Amino acid sequence: MNMRHTVVLLFSTALGTMVMVQGGCPATIADIDGNTYPVVQIGDQCWMAKNLAVTQYANGDSIAHVPYAWYAQTAGAWCTYDNLAVNDTVYGKLYNWYTVADARGLCPAGWHIPTDADWGPVITLYGGASTAGGALKAVSPLWAAPNADATNISGFTGLPGGVRSDAGNFINLGTDGFFWSATDQQASSAWEWHLHHDWGGVDHGGALKQVGASCRCVYDQLVGIDEQDVPPAHTVYPEPAVDVLYVDRSGAATPFTLHDAVGHVVLSGRLVPGINTLDLSSLRAGAYLLRTDDGSVAARVLKQ
Repeated sequence: MNMRHTVVLLFSTALGTMVMVQGGCPATIADIDGNTYPVVQIGDQCWMAKNLAVTQYANGDSIAHVPYAWYAQTAGAWCTYDNLAVNDTVYGKLYNWYTVADARGLCPAGWHIPTDADWGPVITLYGGASTAGGALKAVSPLWAAPNADATNISGFTGLPGGVRSDAGNFINLGTDGFFWSATDQQASSAWEWHLHHDWGGVDHGGALKQVGASCRCVYDQLVGIDEQDVPPAHTVYPEPAVDVLYVDRSGAATPFTLHDAVGHVVLSGRLVPGINTLDLSSLRAGAYLLRTDDGSVAARVLKQ
């Protein structure tokens, strides 16, 4: 019988402590304030499993605490829902998007606020936008009934932390969870991901940058899979692709799907042994995820 050995390493820096399980995700990560967050592996990514609550940028500069006059902000700011400390403890802080975009960094060193390209594989892994919300929501009485389809199978443990509108109003605590993406939309808006108490899906939409929403961090590095679970050999190239993607496959023939950053299937077909040619000419530049029905391929694809 093969025995697996887990090596736990502690890394301490001025920016916090990371407990690393060698060969996988950190078990926890601490921010510059000393707040500690559990970490969960979702696919080949490491995600914080708790909402961010930090009050300083990664370089030690303070983030402005703005309990009032929220609508007037054009720089980074945080608040707690209804300006109550108890909500900070449970749901973390709400940040406007100017905080997310600040070059000083909101996450600990080696981590970042997820872009749409980071969110996309998570949504895809749990069946797309119409079903992934249930996999991301905590099974918790903090969610208003019916907490539709909640399983938290992902370990993401999404909570209904509500949102602060651009006008400064606090709404939707207990019914909705809003999470910023680091991906810009327009001059005045950016993308966010939205969980609901009465639907098992996840919404993806634009929000004004003054809005206050929850934040998670994702590890900068992708993590490998255990060597016992390594799929049949395959090669996907070039990186990045322009109009054509080649998949050199040694396993048996299998159907495949190519998903965009929101989880939508944009291309499908069948891979056969040998070199397969996929036509990407009709697709926009961006990040995609290639998956096969037999689970032997789960590769990120960048298209120029």
